[in-house]
Amino acid sequence: MSDVVVHWDGNCLGPYSLDIVNREIIGRIHGKYGIRVATLPRDGETRLEPYRNIPHLRPEEFGVGADIVIRHRWPPTFKRAGNAYYIHCQPWEYGSIPISWRDGLASEADEIWCYSHFVRNIYLDAGFAAERVSVLPLGFDQTLFHPKVSSDAKLPTDRSCVFLFVGGLISRKGFDILIEAYRRAFTNHDDVALIVKSVGSRDIYHVDTEHIMNTIGKIPNMPEVIFYDTHLNDTSIADLYRLSTALVHPYRGEGFGLTALEAAACGTPAVFTGGGSMDDFLNAEIGYPIPSRHVLQPIAADDPLSPYCAPPWVLEPDIDVLSATMRKIAANPQAAKALGARANAAMHAVWTWDKAAEAFATHLHQVLHKRSAALR
Repeated sequence: MSDVVVHWDGNCLGPYSLDIVNREIIGRIHGKYGIRVATLPRDGETRLEPYRNIPHLRPEEFGVGADIVIRHRWPPTFKRAGNAYYIHCQPWEYGSIPISWRDGLASEADEIWCYSHFVRNIYLDAGFAAERVSVLPLGFDQTLFHPKVSSDAKLPTDRSCVFLFVGGLISRKGFDILIEAYRRAFTNHDDVALIVKSVGSRDIYHVDTEHIMNTIGKIPNMPEVIFYDTHLNDTSIADLYRLSTALVHPYRGEGFGLTALEAAACGTPAVFTGGGSMDDFLNAEIGYPIPSRHVLQPIAADDPLSPYCAPPWVLEPDIDVLSATMRKIAANPQAAKALGARANAAMHAVWTWDKAAEAFATHLHQVLHKRSAALR
Protein backbone atom coordinates (compact mmCIF):
# COMPACT_ATOMS: atom_id res chain seq x y z
CA MET A 1 0.00 0.00 0.00
CA SER A 2 1.37 3.42 -0.95
CA ASP A 3 1.91 6.17 1.59
CA VAL A 4 -0.72 8.82 2.25
CA VAL A 5 0.46 12.09 0.68
CA VAL A 6 -0.36 15.20 2.73
CA HIS A 7 0.16 18.78 1.58
CA TRP A 8 0.25 21.21 4.51
CA ASP A 9 -0.26 24.98 4.31
CA GLY A 10 0.79 26.79 7.47
CA ASN A 11 3.52 28.78 9.20
CA CYS A 12 6.01 26.49 10.91
CA LEU A 13 8.98 28.26 12.44
CA GLY A 14 7.64 31.17 14.48
CA PRO A 15 7.21 31.18 18.27
CA TYR A 16 3.41 31.30 18.17
CA SER A 17 0.81 28.62 18.66
CA LEU A 18 -0.08 27.97 15.00
CA ASP A 19 3.61 27.54 14.13
CA ILE A 20 4.19 25.28 17.14
CA VAL A 21 1.24 23.05 16.25
CA ASN A 22 2.30 22.76 12.62
CA ARG A 23 5.92 21.90 13.27
CA GLU A 24 5.22 19.47 16.11
CA ILE A 25 2.63 17.47 14.16
CA ILE A 26 4.43 17.59 10.81
CA GLY A 27 7.76 16.62 12.35
CA ARG A 28 6.19 13.61 14.06
CA ILE A 29 4.09 12.19 11.21
CA HIS A 30 6.31 12.78 8.17
CA GLY A 31 7.95 9.53 7.17
CA LYS A 32 5.99 7.59 9.81
CA TYR A 33 2.59 5.91 10.01
CA GLY A 34 2.61 5.49 6.22
CA ILE A 35 2.38 9.28 5.73
CA ARG A 36 4.52 11.65 3.67
CA VAL A 37 4.15 15.41 4.16
CA ALA A 38 5.09 18.27 1.86
CA THR A 39 4.77 21.85 3.05
CA LEU A 40 3.95 25.18 1.47
CA PRO A 41 6.63 27.18 3.30
CA ARG A 42 6.86 30.87 4.13
CA ASP A 43 9.91 32.97 3.20
CA GLY A 44 13.07 31.55 4.71
CA GLU A 45 11.53 28.39 6.16
CA THR A 46 13.17 26.11 3.59
CA ARG A 47 16.58 27.13 4.93
CA LEU A 48 15.91 26.25 8.55
CA GLU A 49 15.74 23.08 10.56
CA PRO A 50 13.75 20.91 10.98
CA TYR A 51 12.27 21.45 7.52
CA ARG A 52 15.28 21.06 5.23
CA ASN A 53 14.46 17.36 4.82
CA ILE A 54 10.72 17.79 4.27
CA PRO A 55 9.68 18.40 0.66
CA HIS A 56 8.69 22.00 -0.09
CA LEU A 57 6.08 22.97 -2.62
CA ARG A 58 5.71 25.90 -4.95
CA PRO A 59 2.24 27.49 -4.75
CA GLU A 60 1.22 26.00 -8.12
CA GLU A 61 2.16 22.50 -6.86
CA PHE A 62 0.02 22.65 -3.72
CA GLY A 63 -2.67 19.97 -3.82
CA VAL A 64 -1.37 18.32 -6.99
CA GLY A 65 -1.09 14.59 -6.35
CA ALA A 66 -2.06 14.92 -2.68
CA ASP A 67 -4.48 12.61 -0.90
CA ILE A 68 -5.14 15.16 1.86
CA VAL A 69 -4.69 18.91 2.01
CA ILE A 70 -4.47 20.65 5.41
CA ARG A 71 -4.69 24.40 5.88
CA HIS A 72 -3.72 25.79 9.29
CA ARG A 73 -2.51 29.34 8.88
CA TRP A 74 -3.10 33.03 9.52
CA PRO A 75 -4.56 34.86 7.77
CA PRO A 76 -6.86 32.06 6.64
CA THR A 77 -7.71 31.06 3.12
CA PHE A 78 -10.45 28.55 2.35
CA LYS A 79 -9.65 27.63 -1.24
CA ARG A 80 -9.83 23.94 -2.10
CA ALA A 81 -6.70 22.59 -3.79
CA GLY A 82 -7.33 19.94 -6.45
CA ASN A 83 -9.34 16.83 -5.63
CA ALA A 84 -7.68 16.08 -2.31
CA TYR A 85 -9.64 15.63 0.91
CA TYR A 86 -9.53 19.07 2.51
CA ILE A 87 -9.10 19.48 6.28
CA HIS A 88 -9.15 23.04 7.61
CA CYS A 89 -8.07 24.06 11.11
CA GLN A 90 -9.19 27.52 12.18
CA PRO A 91 -9.10 28.26 15.91
CA TRP A 92 -11.56 30.84 17.20
CA GLU A 93 -12.09 32.26 20.67
CA TYR A 94 -15.05 34.63 20.45
CA GLY A 95 -18.08 32.36 20.60
CA SER A 96 -19.35 32.84 17.04
CA ILE A 97 -17.38 32.67 13.80
CA PRO A 98 -17.52 35.26 10.98
CA ILE A 99 -20.14 34.56 8.33
CA SER A 100 -17.45 34.69 5.63
CA TRP A 101 -15.61 31.83 7.37
CA ARG A 102 -18.78 29.78 7.70
CA ASP A 103 -19.66 30.21 4.02
CA GLY A 104 -16.12 29.60 2.79
CA LEU A 105 -15.64 26.46 4.87
CA ALA A 106 -19.13 25.13 4.13
CA SER A 107 -18.53 25.27 0.38
CA GLU A 108 -14.87 24.24 0.27
CA ALA A 109 -13.70 22.13 3.23
CA ASP A 110 -14.52 18.47 3.76
CA GLU A 111 -13.72 18.67 7.46
CA ILE A 112 -12.85 21.15 10.19
CA TRP A 113 -10.19 20.19 12.72
CA CYS A 114 -10.56 21.75 16.19
CA TYR A 115 -8.11 21.67 19.08
CA SER A 116 -10.83 21.52 21.74
CA HIS A 117 -14.50 20.75 22.31
CA PHE A 118 -15.03 24.42 23.11
CA VAL A 119 -14.03 25.36 19.54
CA ARG A 120 -15.96 22.42 18.08
CA ASN A 121 -19.12 23.69 19.74
CA ILE A 122 -18.59 27.10 18.11
CA TYR A 123 -18.62 25.45 14.68
CA LEU A 124 -21.63 23.30 15.54
CA ASP A 125 -23.49 26.42 16.65
CA ALA A 126 -22.66 27.95 13.25
CA GLY A 127 -24.58 25.13 11.57
CA PHE A 128 -21.91 22.60 10.63
CA ALA A 129 -22.90 18.93 10.83
CA ALA A 130 -21.25 17.04 13.68
CA GLU A 131 -19.57 14.57 11.31
CA ARG A 132 -17.70 17.45 9.62
CA VAL A 133 -16.10 18.79 12.82
CA SER A 134 -13.41 16.74 14.59
CA VAL A 135 -11.50 17.32 17.83
CA LEU A 136 -7.83 16.39 17.49
CA PRO A 137 -6.07 17.65 20.63
CA LEU A 138 -2.65 19.20 20.98
CA GLY A 139 0.27 18.21 23.19
CA PHE A 140 3.61 19.13 24.75
CA ASP A 141 7.20 18.00 24.31
CA GLN A 142 7.88 15.60 27.18
CA THR A 143 11.65 15.91 26.72
CA LEU A 144 11.38 19.62 27.53
CA PHE A 145 8.39 20.08 29.83
CA HIS A 146 8.98 17.97 32.94
CA PRO A 147 9.60 18.72 36.64
CA LYS A 148 13.41 18.58 36.65
CA VAL A 149 14.83 22.10 36.97
CA SER A 150 18.01 23.06 35.10
CA SER A 151 21.03 23.17 37.41
CA ASP A 152 21.67 26.91 36.96
CA ALA A 153 18.06 28.10 36.86
CA LYS A 154 16.70 30.56 39.39
CA LEU A 155 13.92 33.10 39.67
CA PRO A 156 14.57 36.86 39.87
CA THR A 157 12.88 37.10 43.28
CA ASP A 158 13.25 35.70 46.78
CA ARG A 159 9.50 35.62 47.48
CA SER A 160 8.12 32.27 48.69
CA CYS A 161 5.05 32.22 46.44
CA VAL A 162 5.54 33.07 42.77
CA PHE A 163 2.70 33.37 40.28
CA LEU A 164 3.49 33.20 36.57
CA PHE A 165 1.67 34.62 33.55
CA VAL A 166 2.82 33.68 30.03
CA GLY A 167 1.03 35.29 27.10
CA GLY A 168 -0.03 38.46 25.36
CA LEU A 169 -0.82 41.43 27.57
CA ILE A 170 -4.27 41.76 26.03
CA SER A 171 -7.90 41.55 27.09
CA ARG A 172 -8.50 38.13 25.51
CA LYS A 173 -5.73 36.60 27.62
CA GLY A 174 -7.18 38.16 30.78
CA PHE A 175 -4.06 40.09 31.75
CA ASP A 176 -6.10 43.05 33.05
CA ILE A 177 -8.20 40.70 35.20
CA LEU A 178 -5.05 39.10 36.61
CA ILE A 179 -3.48 42.43 37.59
CA GLU A 180 -6.66 43.62 39.30
CA ALA A 181 -7.16 40.32 41.13
CA TYR A 182 -3.51 40.30 42.24
CA ARG A 183 -3.77 43.90 43.48
CA ARG A 184 -6.91 43.04 45.46
CA ALA A 185 -5.40 39.89 46.95
CA PHE A 186 -2.03 41.22 48.15
CA THR A 187 0.08 44.24 49.03
CA ASN A 188 3.80 44.83 48.69
CA HIS A 189 4.20 43.54 52.25
CA ASP A 190 3.04 40.04 51.24
CA ASP A 191 5.51 37.28 50.45
CA VAL A 192 4.39 36.94 46.83
CA ALA A 193 5.60 37.88 43.36
CA LEU A 194 4.03 37.83 39.90
CA ILE A 195 6.30 37.10 36.94
CA VAL A 196 4.92 38.25 33.60
CA LYS A 197 6.43 36.72 30.45
CA SER A 198 5.06 38.89 27.67
CA VAL A 199 4.46 37.20 24.30
CA GLY A 200 3.97 38.93 20.95
CA SER A 201 4.10 42.49 22.23
CA ARG A 202 6.12 43.68 19.23
CA ASP A 203 4.21 41.93 16.47
CA ILE A 204 0.98 39.94 16.73
CA TYR A 205 -0.44 41.82 19.74
CA HIS A 206 1.23 45.24 19.32
CA VAL A 207 1.12 46.41 22.92
CA ASP A 208 3.28 49.02 24.64
CA THR A 209 4.86 46.86 27.33
CA GLU A 210 6.89 49.73 28.75
CA HIS A 211 3.73 51.81 29.26
CA ILE A 212 1.98 48.86 30.91
CA MET A 213 4.95 48.28 33.22
CA ASN A 214 5.08 51.95 34.20
CA THR A 215 1.33 52.08 34.84
CA ILE A 216 1.43 49.00 37.08
CA GLY A 217 4.50 50.32 38.86
CA LYS A 218 2.61 53.45 39.89
CA ILE A 219 -0.22 51.54 41.62
CA PRO A 220 0.04 52.31 45.34
CA ASN A 221 1.13 49.39 47.52
CA MET A 222 1.29 47.06 44.48
CA PRO A 223 2.78 43.65 45.27
CA GLU A 224 5.91 42.68 43.37
CA VAL A 225 5.59 42.31 39.57
CA ILE A 226 8.54 41.27 37.38
CA PHE A 227 8.36 41.58 33.58
CA TYR A 228 10.16 39.62 30.90
CA ASP A 229 9.65 41.29 27.51
CA THR A 230 12.60 39.69 25.75
CA HIS A 231 12.94 36.36 23.99
CA LEU A 232 13.48 33.34 26.24
CA ASN A 233 14.41 29.97 24.81
CA ASP A 234 12.26 26.92 25.45
CA THR A 235 14.43 25.67 28.31
CA SER A 236 14.22 29.02 30.09
CA ILE A 237 10.44 29.07 29.70
CA ALA A 238 10.24 25.53 31.06
CA ASP A 239 12.34 26.56 34.07
CA LEU A 240 9.99 29.49 34.72
CA TYR A 241 7.12 27.01 34.80
CA ARG A 242 8.99 24.62 37.08
CA LEU A 243 10.17 27.21 39.59
CA SER A 244 6.85 29.05 39.91
CA THR A 245 4.19 28.11 42.43
CA ALA A 246 1.30 28.38 39.97
CA LEU A 247 0.55 29.57 36.46
CA VAL A 248 -2.32 32.07 36.37
CA HIS A 249 -4.27 32.34 33.11
CA PRO A 250 -7.72 33.91 33.61
CA TYR A 251 -8.42 34.06 29.87
CA ARG A 252 -11.55 35.38 28.20
CA GLY A 253 -11.00 33.33 25.07
CA GLU A 254 -8.64 30.49 24.16
CA GLY A 255 -8.71 27.85 21.44
CA PHE A 256 -6.71 25.40 23.56
CA GLY A 257 -4.18 26.77 26.08
CA LEU A 258 -0.70 25.39 25.44
CA THR A 259 0.91 27.37 28.27
CA ALA A 260 -1.36 25.79 30.89
CA LEU A 261 -0.67 22.32 29.46
CA GLU A 262 3.08 22.92 29.48
CA ALA A 263 3.05 24.29 33.04
CA ALA A 264 1.05 21.31 34.27
CA ALA A 265 3.49 18.97 32.53
CA CYS A 266 6.27 20.69 34.51
CA GLY A 267 4.43 20.00 37.76
CA THR A 268 3.05 23.52 38.21
CA PRO A 269 -0.73 23.79 38.52
CA ALA A 270 -2.72 26.31 36.50
CA VAL A 271 -5.32 28.76 37.73
CA PHE A 272 -7.58 28.96 34.69
CA THR A 273 -10.96 30.09 33.45
CA GLY A 274 -13.50 27.30 33.69
CA GLY A 275 -16.08 26.67 30.99
CA GLY A 276 -13.69 26.97 28.05
CA SER A 277 -11.09 25.05 26.09
CA MET A 278 -8.87 24.13 29.05
CA ASP A 279 -11.66 22.01 30.50
CA ASP A 280 -10.53 19.33 28.04
CA PHE A 281 -7.35 18.66 30.01
CA LEU A 282 -7.66 20.44 33.37
CA ASN A 283 -10.09 20.15 36.26
CA ALA A 284 -10.31 20.78 40.01
CA GLU A 285 -8.34 17.60 40.75
CA ILE A 286 -5.22 18.90 38.99
CA GLY A 287 -5.77 22.67 38.76
CA TYR A 288 -7.77 25.66 39.92
CA PRO A 289 -10.78 26.39 37.68
CA ILE A 290 -12.33 29.84 38.08
CA PRO A 291 -16.08 30.07 37.38
CA SER A 292 -17.03 32.26 34.43
CA ARG A 293 -20.03 33.72 32.63
CA HIS A 294 -20.72 34.59 28.99
CA VAL A 295 -20.34 38.29 28.14
CA LEU A 296 -21.14 39.76 24.72
CA GLN A 297 -18.11 41.11 22.88
CA PRO A 298 -18.54 44.59 21.33
CA ILE A 299 -18.00 44.72 17.55
CA ALA A 300 -15.91 47.61 16.29
CA ALA A 301 -17.29 49.58 13.36
CA ASP A 302 -14.17 48.78 11.33
CA ASP A 303 -13.97 45.09 12.29
CA PRO A 304 -12.79 43.37 9.07
CA LEU A 305 -14.29 40.02 10.12
CA SER A 306 -17.81 41.31 10.78
CA PRO A 307 -20.61 40.25 10.37
CA TYR A 308 -20.72 37.14 12.57
CA CYS A 309 -23.09 34.18 12.63
CA ALA A 310 -24.35 35.39 16.02
CA PRO A 311 -23.25 38.08 18.48
CA PRO A 312 -19.69 37.14 19.54
CA TRP A 313 -19.02 36.55 23.23
CA VAL A 314 -16.22 35.79 25.65
CA LEU A 315 -15.90 34.16 29.05
CA GLU A 316 -15.61 36.54 32.00
CA PRO A 317 -13.89 34.83 34.95
CA ASP A 318 -15.04 35.70 38.46
CA ILE A 319 -12.42 38.14 39.74
CA ASP A 320 -13.38 37.65 43.39
CA VAL A 321 -12.88 33.88 43.14
CA LEU A 322 -9.61 34.48 41.31
CA SER A 323 -8.32 36.72 44.11
CA ALA A 324 -9.42 34.23 46.77
CA THR A 325 -7.73 31.37 44.90
CA MET A 326 -4.46 33.27 44.68
CA ARG A 327 -4.61 33.98 48.43
CA LYS A 328 -5.29 30.29 49.07
CA ILE A 329 -2.23 29.30 47.04
CA ALA A 330 -0.03 31.87 48.77
CA ALA A 331 -1.17 30.61 52.18
CA ASN A 332 -0.12 27.05 51.32
CA PRO A 333 2.33 26.82 48.39
CA GLN A 334 3.13 23.21 49.23
CA ALA A 335 -0.48 22.20 48.61
CA ALA A 336 -0.22 23.82 45.19
CA LYS A 337 2.92 21.82 44.45
CA ALA A 338 1.13 18.60 45.45
CA LEU A 339 -1.65 19.49 43.02
CA GLY A 340 1.00 20.15 40.41
CA ALA A 341 2.48 16.69 40.91
CA ARG A 342 -0.91 15.16 40.06
CA ALA A 343 -1.17 17.46 37.04
CA ASN A 344 2.27 16.35 35.86
CA ALA A 345 1.28 12.69 36.00
CA ALA A 346 -2.00 13.32 34.18
CA MET A 347 -0.38 15.33 31.38
CA HIS A 348 2.45 12.87 30.74
CA ALA A 349 0.01 9.98 30.62
CA VAL A 350 -2.18 11.43 27.87
CA TRP A 351 -1.20 14.79 26.39
CA THR A 352 2.23 14.51 24.74
CA TRP A 353 2.89 15.58 21.15
CA ASP A 354 3.77 11.97 20.33
CA LYS A 355 0.29 10.84 21.37
CA ALA A 356 -1.32 13.78 19.55
CA ALA A 357 0.58 12.94 16.36
CA GLU A 358 -0.39 9.28 16.58
CA ALA A 359 -4.06 10.24 16.97
CA PHE A 360 -3.78 12.64 14.04
CA ALA A 361 -2.14 10.03 11.82
CA THR A 362 -4.82 7.49 12.70
CA HIS A 363 -7.49 10.04 11.82
CA LEU A 364 -5.94 10.75 8.42
CA HIS A 365 -6.03 7.06 7.52
CA GLN A 366 -9.61 6.77 8.76
CA VAL A 367 -10.95 9.64 6.67
CA LEU A 368 -9.25 8.35 3.54
CA HIS A 369 -10.66 4.87 4.17
CA LYS A 370 -14.17 6.29 4.56
CA ARG A 371 -13.75 8.43 1.45
CA SER A 372 -12.55 5.46 -0.60
CA ALA A 373 -15.47 3.34 0.62
CA ALA A 374 -17.96 6.08 -0.30
CA LEU A 375 -16.56 6.31 -3.85
CA ARG A 376 -16.85 2.59 -4.52
